[in-house]
Amino acid sequence: MRKYLPRGWRLGVLASSIAAFIVFMINLCTTIWAIRKYPLKNGLGTIFEGSCETTKTLSLWIHLVINGLSTVLLSASNYTIQCLISPTRKDLDAAHSEGKWLDIGVPSLRNVGRLHWVLKVLWATLWISSLPLHLVYNSAVFPTTSTHGYNVTIAPENTLEYSVTELERHIKQYSDSYESAIGRWYTNRSDVDSYLDAERIMSMADALRGVVTAHSNLAWQQQLSMDCLTAYNTRFPSRFGNLILVMPRNDSAVIYDSFDISIDGGITSWLSCPHLHSIITGPSEHLRMRGCDPNNPTAKHLQAGNWTFDGKTVQWCLVEERNEKCTFQFSSSILYTVIVCNALKVVAMLALFLRSTPMSSSPPLVTIGDAVQSFLVEPDRYTIGICYAGRNHLTPKPRRKTLQTMNIHAWNRGQPQPRVWKTQRARTRWWRAISARRWAAAVIPGLIAIPLVADFINHSFQGLTFNTEEGINLMWKRGFGQLYIDSLAWAPWSDSVEITFLQGVLYANTPQLILSFMYLMYNSLFTGMVMGQEWNRFASITDRQYLRVTYPQGEQRETYWLQLPYRYALPLMACSAFIHWSTSQALFFTRLRIDNDTFSRVGYSVLATVVSLGFGGLLLLVVCLFGFRHYQNDMPTVGSCSAAISAACHPIGALTRRQREELVLKPLQWGDVGVGGEGFRHLSFSDKEVGVPIESETYAGVTAPETI
Repeated sequence: MRKYLPRGWRLGVLASSIAAFIVFMINLCTTIWAIRKYPLKNGLGTIFEGSCETTKTLSLWIHLVINGLSTVLLSASNYTIQCLISPTRKDLDAAHSEGKWLDIGVPSLRNVGRLHWVLKVLWATLWISSLPLHLVYNSAVFPTTSTHGYNVTIAPENTLEYSVTELERHIKQYSDSYESAIGRWYTNRSDVDSYLDAERIMSMADALRGVVTAHSNLAWQQQLSMDCLTAYNTRFPSRFGNLILVMPRNDSAVIYDSFDISIDGGITSWLSCPHLHSIITGPSEHLRMRGCDPNNPTAKHLQAGNWTFDGKTVQWCLVEERNEKCTFQFSSSILYTVIVCNALKVVAMLALFLRSTPMSSSPPLVTIGDAVQSFLVEPDRYTIGICYAGRNHLTPKPRRKTLQTMNIHAWNRGQPQPRVWKTQRARTRWWRAISARRWAAAVIPGLIAIPLVADFINHSFQGLTFNTEEGINLMWKRGFGQLYIDSLAWAPWSDSVEITFLQGVLYANTPQLILSFMYLMYNSLFTGMVMGQEWNRFASITDRQYLRVTYPQGEQRETYWLQLPYRYALPLMACSAFIHWSTSQALFFTRLRIDNDTFSRVGYSVLATVVSLGFGGLLLLVVCLFGFRHYQNDMPTVGSCSAAISAACHPIGALTRRQREELVLKPLQWGDVGVGGEGFRHLSFSDKEVGVPIESETYAGVTAPETI
């Protein structure tokens, strides 16, 4: 069975294609099933309607699955792109002849310009299909929180003891008074007091009708005042409707007050002000929301064990229970987009697999072992005489460009350029295998994001409460991905919570795109550092290493991974999937249904943001700490530079091609191999005993291609 399977990186590309195809089938089958089972309305289907807690659980777990599938696609694409842009020997010879070099073993934009047009199309397809995928995938399914306005009636306790007949008599009296007041206003439109009286009277009549309903409706239940306070001081109300607060009787009034609470997409709860009695200044007057803290009032009343409202103590209350109507929905247009992007990835991966064959006359050099083998079998005439070269020797940064410096930096002259060897006083650290530009691209976005997100958390935390301990408890209680009145994200382009469906999807998922970029950059950093470790081991004076190549012969090592072993790649994938998921719960797209109107909103979770920031910061720290590890041997750091790798692959002596082909099958070492051309010592790979480079000795090496 094994002999029929592709080998090396081709097996990896096939595995990536299969993984992407499995994800495609999951997306396709799920979409077909959902559309057939749940009818669409305006492009949206409802998977579940009912308990808000069940909706929350569905959202958490399904988004965890989505982010797992997304990470599989991201990793498969990254693997395939890395194989796709790997240069051939023909590409390297052409670049070296121009005094340029390409990258070996790492993702690189440097190589794209040398690709065949077919490979450029595949490369562009894989990248372009990733953009919409990561911008919409997490919003393919989303919760819709259902809430409603309600009436609050404040009544003396004896009113609840009236019979229905007595209550209807009072309602009739209020109705007559309303007709009289509204009649006076119609007669004299400037008589505003009459209009306000009519409004107040009608409010009282409606309140009494609510009391009548409570008498005869089993949906109304009696609760203790503290239970009632806790129930209504919550996020958008869904389980409870109209409310009657029962006060001690101290006069002859039948109703003390009545007002409607309307939720228009983000108004603070009527329980949100520190002095509850101050928010009611008159019948049917709008509630004032300035200087409110949504949590301290409730905490104070709960600790005191009593609830005072408008200067009166709430004895108990009647609440109207309603069936929750939170929903979990999907967007067919987003699912279609995901399926198309997923399909493009599968096609591109399979096309690369079918286009590449083991018998190709110029196969891509995917691993550093592939490159070493190619350069040892066919030495590169453009890198003769610079056997000491590391990546920094070939990418100098002179302060000023003169004719002399330009001549010195022409490393591809094909003749000895002697240089005195200076032994490293301290062992080289892993971070030196990565270019400063690549480090900057990976680390700077994280260093910018950390203080910005931390500042956001600080402001959000202060919005929860003025007490640190209460804030932590509340943050933990709210959990991940839950929409609250005070956790609606403002759209930066409009300074408002108002947002369209598409704007909400893109806004909520922009961090996902950034995280995908960060994953690719961290993967690149680990890849470069681990490749440097593999290279450095060849300089060990005690151990020889067989080359790790795509198509091994004899005792050569076979590779299923490229440059990043599974012990690095798999934990990095798991971390990426977790951060993508926690971020999808930190900033999330949702829908808010208020009575009969539905709004698109973006919400945030402080706890999920803290977790995402902590985990992301930890990952950045781990990457940087790995950079401070030491390479064990004194050897030029080549990074992924093809020219520096080539410079180390000029065996000493007049070897025939057959001898060079036999050489690469043996365990190899790199080091001082003796005196080469023009009396200079030489550094190279050899299957014989080598020495460590000698301090203050001049190295250059061979003088002409050994093409015998």
